[in-house]
Amino acid sequence: MTRIISVPDDLSERDQWVLWRSEERNGRTTKVPYQAGRRRASSTDPKTWASFDAVATEWRNSPAWYSGLGFVFSVIDPFCGIDLDDVLDLSGNPKQWAQGIVERFSDSYMEVSPSGSR
Repeated sequence: MTRIISVPDDLSERDQWVLWRSEERNGRTTKVPYQAGRRRASSTDPKTWASFDAVATEWRNSPAWYSGLGFVFSVIDPFCGIDLDDVLDLSGNPKQWAQGIVERFSDSYMEVSPSGSR
């Protein structure tokens, strides 16, 4: 299976990427960050982050082990993230309460989380 990855150049040009996999902790499923080579990464330790190309290659080479890849937000970059939960209706459209937020940030990068919830 070919995994297609599309992210803005502004993000892919930074060495702030990790892999992640779903793991159970305390009875809950959570996203655990990893470096290439299946070593744990840290969202607070830049030494454990890598380039987009490095994590994308590792993700493609180990499709059964990693669940995905992610960008680590940090004080060293100009970006911020907004995490909205339970946003989409059954048709995949933003719910009424979220519509204004989505419209306000329509010129920015958005993605639907792989969490399985809308």
